[in-house]
This record gives sequence, C-alpha cells and structure tokens, in this order.
Amino acid sequence: MGTAARLTGLEAGGGCAAKYSAARLEELLAGFLPAATDDLLVGLSPADDAAVYRLDDERALVFTVDFFPPLVDDPAIFGAIAATNALNDVFAMGGRPLLALSVAAFPEELPVENVRAVFDAAAAKVAEAGAVLAGGHIYITSEDGTTTVFRAGPTFEVVAENAINEFVLSSVAVSDGQLFLRGSGHLYAIGSRRPSR
Repeated sequence: MGTAARLTGLEAGGGCAAKYSAARLEELLAGFLPAATDDLLVGLSPADDAAVYRLDDERALVFTVDFFPPLVDDPAIFGAIAATNALNDVFAMGGRPLLALSVAAFPEELPVENVRAVFDAAAAKVAEAGAVLAGGHIYITSEDGTTTVFRAGPTFEVVAENAINEFVLSSVAVSDGQLFLRGSGHLYAIGSRRPSR
C-alpha cells in the first residue's frame, strides 16, 4: 500500500477495549424496555453476543452489529479482524452467517485506498464464511463536523451530508438510524425527525 496512515491513531482505544463494559452498558440501558414478544429468545436479559428471534419451531434469526476502532495499522488486517469479529458473534450463538452489512466511520483525511482495503478484506472474510455482503454505509466526519454518509458498493454513492460547524472530538456512533457526534461543546444526534410519543 503506497499511503501509510496509522489507523490506530484514530481513537484512544482499539477493538473491543474501546467499548463500554457490561456493567456500564447495564447502567446506561436501565429502564429501557424492548418490545415484549415470546419470539425474542435472546435480547437484553440476559445480554449475549447477539439477539435471537424465533421464526418458527425449527428456525431462528441471529442479529448482531459490531463497531469498533482499529487495533492495528494495516487496513487489510483491520478489515479482516473487524469482519471476523462480527461473524464470530453469529457463530457464538450457534448460527450460520447468511447476510452482512458493512458499517464504518472513518475521518475524511483517511486515504480512499485505505478505506477500500478495509472493505475489500472484510468482504473476503464474509465470503469465506459463506455469507453475502449486501451493502452498508460508511460515515466520514471531518474535524469541522461535516459528516458525509456513503452507500458502500462497487462505487461509493453519497447518501447524505450534514455540517454541525463545531470541532468533532470522536468518531461517529450509529444507533437506530441516527448518527451521534460529540463536538467540542455539544452532543449531536443526526437523523430523521421522529414522531413524538
């Protein structure tokens, strides 16, 4: 690779070490009540590697999403690690990967060839597991707070762009169709307006 960019310099912590502890997650999710259904076999109680939803007496779907900062500098190795880690959540639940979506957030300054190497390596691991990579999104945030969302595929398509005009202190966090950014003075949630309850 011609462009040397230190991926591990993008965040203070890498891999799963950058995630909240189970105790902190329990505290943050206290009072959150997911929809009650007998078909949700594994959800938040007890928390596990993935959620499991029963389709019928013999089949269930395993759902997981994984998102963490790089723990190595080589983009291809990081892509392979990230995909393998996410796929392992399905395997840990006794499932077989069928479909995967790529979700990533990189700073705007990261060279395109580095981002492509991450996705190519991840796609190879998904294929190796026998699953289909069905698409996904890439979130790129510049230091001035401009966040651009790209649809991943053979070519990158810009889906949305939003400027907060404030210095951004962290990577984008994605949850329930919204982007969360920590700026120098505010926490921002970017997404569609939701109906009030």
